[in-house]
Amino acid sequence: MAVVGDSLIFQAETGMIYADSTAAPGGDFTDDLLGSGYDATVVGLPGEPFSGVHASAALQARHGADIVVVAAGTNDVRLADEQDDPGALDRSTAELGRVLDDLDATPCVLVLTFATTSPLHRLDQLGPELNGSIRATAAEHDNVHVADWEMVAAANPEWFNSVDSVHLTPDGAEAYRDFILSSLSACADDAAAGARPATAD
Repeated sequence: MAVVGDSLIFQAETGMIYADSTAAPGGDFTDDLLGSGYDATVVGLPGEPFSGVHASAALQARHGADIVVVAAGTNDVRLADEQDDPGALDRSTAELGRVLDDLDATPCVLVLTFATTSPLHRLDQLGPELNGSIRATAAEHDNVHVADWEMVAAANPEWFNSVDSVHLTPDGAEAYRDFILSSLSACADDAAAGARPATAD
């Protein structure tokens, strides 16, 4: 399996804490996944939107990953805000669609929503729209599940640092790893069966 995402995945893997650019104990998501029975590759790409994680996710699928986790979106909102481009989020949604199309042969794909409580880059204003598009786009693919980090994060503001309220504290990074691990259970059953999940009526 493979986990591909932005700086939060990078934090989960390395323990890097962006508030002071130091590494905290308890990183190495790969070890956590191995300890839970997943032979995993973790790729964290700080600053990248969906277009930036696309190639890595597709590469992992071509190399035979039976599960691919995709965790991005925050930087799509950042770029939309920086460029003041009203069409940027629609293009991000289309890019996610292309990512999922390229993962169509992967037995199971898990896509995370992202936290939207920070006012930085208008995440609190623009983020919910893109998360809604993530959910809708995922629903168009029978092999895709959504793990709703947005809802969990909103109830736990203490997991985010006080500098930007985007990046994680050590406790937040641990919670993020645990959230992904717990969300993998349904996906792992699909991958083990080598079949797509049934769609809900």
